[in-house]
Amino acid sequence: MVNSILTPILDNYDSSFGRTYIDAKANKVFINTVNSSMIPIVESSPEIKPYINLLSFQNANNSLYHLNHTFNKLIKLAHERKANNVIISINPKINNIVIYLNHKDDKTNKNFTDIAATFYPIMNYSSTTTYKYIGPLIYYSYAPYDFGLIEAIGPDISLTTIINNYPNFYSELLIKDARSITSIGAHVCKSVYTSHATGTCGFVIALNAELVILDRDDNNNYSSSINKEMMLATIHSNSGDSGAPIYTYGLHPLPYVTVVGIEISGNVLFNSVLPLHVIFRHFRLVVVVTP
Repeated sequence: MVNSILTPILDNYDSSFGRTYIDAKANKVFINTVNSSMIPIVESSPEIKPYINLLSFQNANNSLYHLNHTFNKLIKLAHERKANNVIISINPKINNIVIYLNHKDDKTNKNFTDIAATFYPIMNYSSTTTYKYIGPLIYYSYAPYDFGLIEAIGPDISLTTIINNYPNFYSELLIKDARSITSIGAHVCKSVYTSHATGTCGFVIALNAELVILDRDDNNNYSSSINKEMMLATIHSNSGDSGAPIYTYGLHPLPYVTVVGIEISGNVLFNSVLPLHVIFRHFRLVVVVTP
């Protein structure tokens, strides 16, 4: 709530402030501040005054303008240099650009990383049943948004509001509503086929991240594609977890939850999430919820 009010105000002074993030335990919204002389202007805003005790201004080196400018240049560079399996995001907690890579792609990505390093980002390297028929895949997109739509017409399939939570205390969670995550630091969870209860909750570390992937056709011609508008969260992922529902607790009493997106990809450090509002922007769909 506070962050959604604060963001458009700070956008007007993007050379004086960086991005914000929330700390639920501390009950604070942290504001990266490059020019402290602008703090009184923000604090005097009528919309902010009721929440003034929740704000914490902290010194930072990189303004929002600088971060956005660098982010866009790195995305363009990754596309031009045909980088593969690269995620680029703005991390407000460390007030810098973070580039997630894998050492197995070092040779392919060298032309990109050599130049990207001159922007001084953080380079983060990662290490390396019987199924019921639901229905036909009626839509699939890999880029710029990675998701598919399945028509649920299988004879043993019915639409429910239940999220199977596997061995957790609440083995079944009920979807109460769907919302968008707008704050860095928000707490989110997932229920997945492979990882089960291992590392199923974490915190949002980036909004609007982009993944650059190198594609090769049958003639060995390379081209790059970009997945856009992804959210990154510190949730452990394994192969087979893609498509899992991402949800948040706290808005309703358990076992009710708010669904916010679907898992796209990830590793032992984080996963990438496609927010539901991105899908809803392209299709007239609704989430089946518990009355």
